[in-house]
Amino acid sequence: MIERDQDYREVIGFVVGLAGAGTDRVAAHEEAVPLSKDTSYDIVIVGISQGEELGIDFLAELRRNTGCPIIVLDESFDEARTRYEAGADQILAKPFVPGALIGAIKAALRGPSPNSVVPVATEIKVQGARFDAATRTVHHANVTASLSRREWQLLAFFLANTNRYYEARDVIDQVWDREISTEQFRSYLTRIRRKLEPLRLPFQIVTRPGVGYALNMDLTPVV
Repeated sequence: MIERDQDYREVIGFVVGLAGAGTDRVAAHEEAVPLSKDTSYDIVIVGISQGEELGIDFLAELRRNTGCPIIVLDESFDEARTRYEAGADQILAKPFVPGALIGAIKAALRGPSPNSVVPVATEIKVQGARFDAATRTVHHANVTASLSRREWQLLAFFLANTNRYYEARDVIDQVWDREISTEQFRSYLTRIRRKLEPLRLPFQIVTRPGVGYALNMDLTPVV
């Protein structure tokens, strides 16, 4: 959550808690960029005060780095169209009605419709690895990796369709009922690979130029 006004930070944080979520809170936009690169988030909330400049490039960068929904709390709607085009998913009036923000957060956390996401059992085991949907974690060789909601949705798709290649757009259309760019898709994939690398899994998501992406279960185990 990014908000320069300390009182608003406290209020927004309290409302986020009522919605059942936790927050990392920063005051300055420049503080948010490193966090967005190094940490996985389910939602980003950006507060904008009257007369405050919010660069469109900043919103676009947040979108690229996190790939998650962005809720903007704005005292002015003058730049609403531009902010939507830059990556905002929802724009609420500021001052805001707590119930409206809670509803926006829950709607964002709800994510794709059940028909668009391949269901996965609460817990499955594959070649010594354990995938826990309840905690969005992967366990192997005494190492655990935690995934964000959207990272888990993407991995769940590949788990349900192993050894089959899909183009990026085909995966996006089947996993999410909202518009996700191929650049965001690749960003999620990069994060998943980076998080799973320490687990030394005997399988991995592979890329074949001109063919697509697949979770290849036929690899020689890593030793």
